[in-house]
Amino acid sequence: MVGETETPPKAKEEPQLPEAQLILTKIDEKIETIHTNGQKEETSIERKKRIRGKRKKLNPDAPKYPLTGYVRYTNERRSAIKDENPTKTHIEITKQLATEWLELPEEKKQAYMDEAEKDKMRYISEMKEYSKTHNVELRRKKKKKKGNSEVSEKPVTAPGPSITAPIVSQEKPLKEGDRDIQIFTEEFLEHNKEIESELKIMRKKLMDLEQQNSNLERYVEGMKGGVEKLEFEQTTLNTKNNALEKYQRELKTMLVTALSGVALSDKKTPSMDNIEMYMHELSNLSGSPAILNKAKELIRKLDFQSINV
Repeated sequence: MVGETETPPKAKEEPQLPEAQLILTKIDEKIETIHTNGQKEETSIERKKRIRGKRKKLNPDAPKYPLTGYVRYTNERRSAIKDENPTKTHIEITKQLATEWLELPEEKKQAYMDEAEKDKMRYISEMKEYSKTHNVELRRKKKKKKGNSEVSEKPVTAPGPSITAPIVSQEKPLKEGDRDIQIFTEEFLEHNKEIESELKIMRKKLMDLEQQNSNLERYVEGMKGGVEKLEFEQTTLNTKNNALEKYQRELKTMLVTALSGVALSDKKTPSMDNIEMYMHELSNLSGSPAILNKAKELIRKLDFQSINV
């Protein structure tokens, strides 16, 4: 109908990024890139204003946004990685930088964090001064605009349709700058989607590694229990072996002492070195029953219970 304003198209909602430190650092990197080019990431209100043909201009006097420690590290390393790997894409380089940052030693990482903290304090200080000056300027412009609007409202007597008609004409056309921002915004959203996709893959790999680590920890605990059990069994066996060796020595000593006067047919007498061979030959001595009976009588008198184990 004539005089009705055309409803502007509803802006697509920006996809929510996962809340993870790596995402925040990558978003900070993108924000810093935007500030380096003299631009600023669009808020939802600014995006709606852009669609309606009302682009908000940036104030060049505003303080420069502070850089995080991760962004400082990537700015320092990005050119070197790009020179070393000219075939790598921007996403692959960003992924490598994120991996390097996670593996960076704490003492080296702290240097970047300290610089970031100094930059943050600088930004807060400059922002306070800027806010004071900027707020005063905004109030002055607001008063001036209010005075101009009061003067312009008095002679207006045209009916409603004639007033709304120019509003429609102001909302429909888009400037060249608006189209540039729209293209940039789509690229920015696409970049965020790619980052989110990579993060999903990295998160899955992290979960797999955590599961493997958990399995290894359980395996190590089981191995520790097995080692402790084997050590206990070894200690027990060593104790028994020592006791048996002691019993063997005392038994040999007792037999050598008792049978020292019993010589075999070849005049062999027992000693600590040959007692085992001596006893074997004695048991097979069937041709000299007198010697065998004498040895049996001497062994029968031995008190084996007196051997201490």
